[in-house]
Amino acid sequence: MNILYYITHWEVGTAYKNIQFMKETFGGEIIKDNISKALKYIRKNKPEIIVVRGDGRQDYKLALRFKIPYILIENDVSSMRSDLNEEGIKEEKTKIENASAIIFTSEDHAEYCKKYNLPYYEIIYSRPLK
Repeated sequence: MNILYYITHWEVGTAYKNIQFMKETFGGEIIKDNISKALKYIRKNKPEIIVVRGDGRQDYKLALRFKIPYILIENDVSSMRSDLNEEGIKEEKTKIENASAIIFTSEDHAEYCKKYNLPYYEIIYSRPLK
């Protein structure tokens, strides 16, 4: 399967652990913090799916723009941590509800997000890469 892992703020948080594991297991290409390189990869390689991080990132918009299904790694939920304005809530809802699947890092995150129309999801706990 042709997978693009498009990730901004690679070193922040723990989702990179899931992404590194997924790449080693399923193959694909990781592109970090480089929208130009991601656009070139999409146009040339036409990935079947894109894996993106959630929380406050807007990486999912790349998948929506090209109508490519995406897996959202939601290692944190913005509205759970801080008060979001109406626009922030709308964006969080859009990101979650348009995902083809979500990886949560805890049951609490998944339970909290049930206020949205959740797609298929799995819980994969954070732990050391090794």
